[in-house]
Amino acid sequence: MPDQPRRRGKQCRPTRQDEARYWHLLRDLADHGDAHAAGLLLILREIRNLNEGRV
Repeated sequence: MPDQPRRRGKQCRPTRQDEARYWHLLRDLADHGDAHAAGLLLILREIRNLNEGRV
């Protein structure tokens, strides 16, 4: 049995703390030569820039 109850509905979204850990993990993997992580970071940055109206 898991320690935490299973999230449902609106609670399925990761917390801000979880998201920060995922970003840190991606950056760490990219820094150590993972091309997929580096590419994903570039894609996510482009998406963020588009959403914020930057070109």
